[in-house]
Formats: sequence, C-alpha cells, structure tokens
Amino acid sequence: MFALWLFDGQTSGFLLILTLVMMSIIRHRFPKLKYTILLDIIFCFYFLYLVELGLRQWDYINFSLIMSLFSAMYLGVYFSIILLAIYIVLLGLNMQLLTIFALSGLCGLFLRFWTLEYTKRLKFRDKIVGKQYEMESFQYEQSAMLIEVEKTASLSERTRIARDIHDNAGHEIVAAYISFQAIRKLLDTEKVDKTKIITMYDTALKRLNNGTTKIRETAHNLQSTTTIGVESLIMACRRFPMGSVDFRAYGETMRVPMYVWNVITPCLNECLTNIVRHSHAKKVTVTLDVAKYIVRLCVENDGVPNTQSIVMGMGLRNIRQRVTAVGGSLSHSVSSSTSASFGINTIFRVICVIPIKEGI
Repeated sequence: MFALWLFDGQTSGFLLILTLVMMSIIRHRFPKLKYTILLDIIFCFYFLYLVELGLRQWDYINFSLIMSLFSAMYLGVYFSIILLAIYIVLLGLNMQLLTIFALSGLCGLFLRFWTLEYTKRLKFRDKIVGKQYEMESFQYEQSAMLIEVEKTASLSERTRIARDIHDNAGHEIVAAYISFQAIRKLLDTEKVDKTKIITMYDTALKRLNNGTTKIRETAHNLQSTTTIGVESLIMACRRFPMGSVDFRAYGETMRVPMYVWNVITPCLNECLTNIVRHSHAKKVTVTLDVAKYIVRLCVENDGVPNTQSIVMGMGLRNIRQRVTAVGGSLSHSVSSSTSASFGINTIFRVICVIPIKEGI
C-alpha cells in the first residue's frame, strides 16, 4: 500500500494508510481494544464515498481490507468476516483477489493459533519453574530448620548436663572439699580429736563418692536410649526376620549430621519391611556410602515375583517427601539376574541420596 501511495502520490491514499497505521499502533499498545478492527473496515468502506474512485483507489481499498482481514483473524474478531463477505458479494471481486483474501485470513488464523500455543507453553513453563522454585525454597527452609532443631537440641542437652552436674554432683563435691579442708586444719592443732577427724573424714569421703556416682549417672544418661548412626542401621539389619543382611559401610560415617540419620534410618526400615511383605528374597544387600558432599544408601533384594507388581507404596512416598525436604532424592529401579539355583530373579533396588555440607 505504501508503494502504491508513493507511485500515485495522492493525499487520499496517505490518509487511509495513516489511519490504519495509527489504529494498529493503538491495538498493539492496548490489546483489549481489538474490536476496533471493525473501525478499520468501516473506514475502508467510507473511503469508497470519500474520494473519487479510480483504479488506484480500488487498489487502496482492496489491500486495506486484506490487511484488516489478516488483523481481524489474528485478533480473533471472527464476525468481521460478515462485513467483508458483504463487500465481496456486492462488488463481485475476481478470483485473484478472492484468493488473496482467503490466504490473508488463513495466515492471520495460523499466526493467532501459533501465538496462543506459544503463550500457553510460556505460561506452563513459568508455572513449572514457579513450582520448582517453591520446592527448592521449601527444601532449603526444611534443611535449615532441621539444622537449627539439631543445634537447639544439642544446646538444650548441654544445658541439662551442666545443670545436673551443678545441682547434683557439684554440691556433694564442694561439701567434701570443704570437709577435707576442715580436717587439714584440725590436724594442725595441738589437741587432735581422732574420733572427730575420722567421722569428718568418713562423711567427706561418702559425699565425694556420692558426687562421683552422680557424675557417672549423668554420663550414662548421655547415651541415647535408641541407637543412632551406623549402629541403628546395623540393628535394623540384624532384626531382619528373613535371614542375614549383607551390610557394608564406606567413608567417614562420623561426618553425617544427625538429621540425615533421622531420614536414612526410617528409609532402611521401610525398605526391609517391604522386602518381608512383598518379596521372597534370598539375598539382601545394604550399602552405605559417605562421600565428601553426599550420603548414599542403596538397598537391593532379589525374589520379586514380577515387575508389574512393583509400585511406590505409601511408606516409600512418605520417605521420599522426607528425603526431598532435606534436598535429597529417592529412586527405585528394577533389573533381572540369572542364577543356577533360582533361575531368573528380579532385582529391586532403592537408592537414597542426601547432600551434606563439607565440614559438618
């Protein structure tokens, strides 16, 4: 159209082009005004009576309506086809122009559907990214919370120990110390009452013994009533009712924080329980690997009847939520092995991986 106007050089063509460009800019800036495309079509019709119709004016109108049809299909204003159909029927356009009108409308529809699909995918991507960000934030908060709980529990335990030693053993030891000082002063006097000194000595010795006894009791109470760490995993394997479990541990297990043991131990217990309930295992292997930045627990067993019956139950789903909360992952896999004694067996494997911080 712009080329036609440059070739023709008439003011009327410039007015039509300027109006369509301005309306397109307005619709681009304010997408809710998409129905103003009807004003473009109406203005094209009004242009029929506004100027003296010549060959160039017909070209302006036809190409303007082609552009308007493209924009209407792209914006989804489908009923604008009615106005264009009336124009085509009344003026009886040739087949070439009809083809151009049809291709313009189809291109507008294609571009609209492509844009809608692209926008839909962007929204879906943003939704997934938002959920992933929320999950990562939740994992970080849970991990930080578990560490804070561990620190608080440790501080509380230290405070309890200090209080027990001070309130129980401290008084007895201080009293025994004062008694021994008094005995030492009595021994320096000229008249020594041996009976009194022996009585004071026995009393001080008894109080000293009470203090040391209370210290031993406090130290004994430091031992948890339930085993933790590698010992808890070994105890779980020893309680396995279907036979012996091949347990192996690698790495510096002392580096594993308390909150990690609180996740790994229930994971192992759940895996062993599922082996008892759902398999005819002849061999169970538990492997614990402690690396610089991760802790990996792998539980393998054979004797699974068929792969179709292997599903992630509620117990493992709950364990997966706990593992995910501390930034780890829980996965399971199935493989087949052949042995002379048992034929083809299905190996079921559960792997739990939890990250740890260096220096913990």
